[in-house]
Amino acid sequence: MKEARHRSCDPSARLRHAAVAGVCSIELLPPAPYEAAYVPDAPVIGFGFEAQTGVHAFASSRRSPFHAKPNHLSFVPPGCDVYSRSARGGEYLRIVLDGDIASRPHTERRFSNVIDATAIAAAEKLRRLMIGDDNDPLESEHLVGVLTERATAILAG
Repeated sequence: MKEARHRSCDPSARLRHAAVAGVCSIELLPPAPYEAAYVPDAPVIGFGFEAQTGVHAFASSRRSPFHAKPNHLSFVPPGCDVYSRSARGGEYLRIVLDGDIASRPHTERRFSNVIDATAIAAAEKLRRLMIGDDNDPLESEHLVGVLTERATAILAG
């Protein structure tokens, strides 16, 4: 993913694992303070394993406080200006999708802080695969597909 702007406390310290499932990149970020600003070229699915608080802004410069629930699903469409900062941060799964989902309806919208039981189960399995020694690329790709389907369903209402 090409980022027009990106700033973080220490990006190399935050990236715990990275993998590729198909043509999607997957990052598991450990709990850490962060400040990030970027404009994604591709759709991004996020999953927060822990509660987080901080400030954020989407598609504007107006920053507002956020209180994210544990086990929440988020989606940011390509081209959406994002700013987020948290003094504590929480473990976070970040999936940058290929262009396939970008052609689907409703992907110009974004959402955050959605609790979805199917997404929780898929994200927890994907996390276990990423931190384990025997990462199965096909299983990772399947779980990314499940998370993509849940994000698409939420976007469709």
